[in-house]
Amino acid sequence: MKIKTLTQLKKLATGENEFYISLAGGLARSSKVIFFDKDKNEWEIDNQIDDTRQNLSTDQLKTETLVLEAMKKGCLFMY
Repeated sequence: MKIKTLTQLKKLATGENEFYISLAGGLARSSKVIFFDKDKNEWEIDNQIDDTRQNLSTDQLKTETLVLEAMKKGCLFMY
């Protein structure tokens, strides 16, 4: 499922759902587990490629990750 808006991502990231960013025209993927804690207004992202974890505000999500840029380009999907 293609993720088109931040609101949609927030709704889908209420559990530890798996997402991916499609790279190189679909030849590769950057897999992520994304969780949004609506009570704290905080994102938790587990990057599967290097096993790192990020805890971010929405502003940090916009500036410190490629998640929103990938969404704008139509490259963010939920498995």
